[in-house]
Amino acid sequence: MMEESDYAFDPDENAWLIRERGISFEQIIALIEGGNLVRVLEHHDRERYPNQLLYEVDIEGYIYVVPVVRAHRTLFLKTIYPSRKATRNRAKGSTP
Repeated sequence: MMEESDYAFDPDENAWLIRERGISFEQIIALIEGGNLVRVLEHHDRERYPNQLLYEVDIEGYIYVVPVVRAHRTLFLKTIYPSRKATRNRAKGSTP
């Protein structure tokens, strides 16, 4: 069970995501709180991104990755991108 956190994000990035990818941080937050968080991974490049986690969120059967930086109780959402690899791995029932 996840502890309660506050969410933060860049409003300019949010506007870009809405315009270019048709998704918003508000939607992601609602999905996470609604139980659509599939898993939380450490960033594969811990040297460059030591405090960053990757949230995998299920949106109608497709996995979107949300890089997140935790600072105390605040989760700062960096961006949102669809992931063919994560979706394929989830469909196979495997983990990388």
